[in-house]
Amino acid sequence: MRIVNTSNQPFEFMFNATSFGPYMPGEIVDLPDEVAMHGIKRGTMYESESGMFLGQRMEPLDSVKVDPIRLRELITYDCPLSESDQCNAKGFNNLDDLRVHMEQAHWGKPEVEDPLAPAAIPEGKPSNKKS
Repeated sequence: MRIVNTSNQPFEFMFNATSFGPYMPGEIVDLPDEVAMHGIKRGTMYESESGMFLGQRMEPLDSVKVDPIRLRELITYDCPLSESDQCNAKGFNNLDDLRVHMEQAHWGKPEVEDPLAPAAIPEGKPSNKKS
């Protein structure tokens, strides 16, 4: 089951003496059903005095997908190079921010715009062409 951290703080829980998390806000994680259901249960928030239900820290991704506006507010995009430990940037709020990060941090501006284009001759230097 895919679940997402819907709170504004990292969340972690234990299941069968194994620690899961911490999962950052907006982070989606794919867990076995029994582990995911336990994480959802452990993430239930109640008001301390009245016991009134306040919300969930973790929710099934399918239930969040129902509301596209809420989905856009919750989900964050991590740099794809973070999975291989080549980058530690995480939590971009939209794809445009991730694209800017990729351009500035990883892709950079190429030294030569078009590698197949002929090299420009600097001004002031005579060319080797005979007329």
